[in-house]
Amino acid sequence: MTAFVGCGMPSQSHSSGYRRSKNFFLHGVVSSENPKLADEWGIISYYPSLEAILNAPMVGAIDLAVLSYIHDYMALVAVRHSEHIILEKQVDIRRKE
Repeated sequence: MTAFVGCGMPSQSHSSGYRRSKNFFLHGVVSSENPKLADEWGIISYYPSLEAILNAPMVGAIDLAVLSYIHDYMALVAVRHSEHIILEKQVDIRRKE
């Protein structure tokens, strides 16, 4: 099951596409600003942080729909938890990382 991190415009677009697909089930959303979006999008669970969603047993993929400058941190944290990651934008990881 897929979960979102971030609830801005990219998440809204991705959510619409996922709902039309038979291959995705949206399980959760992480947003520090708008927990009501989980209800609006028909998503089962709201999580208050990236760490909380990474520890959710039902989540198999994380869609990081966040600003590019925090992709590196969130992607590395998710990889260390052995999660699959979906990124729309470029990953901002510097060579030493």
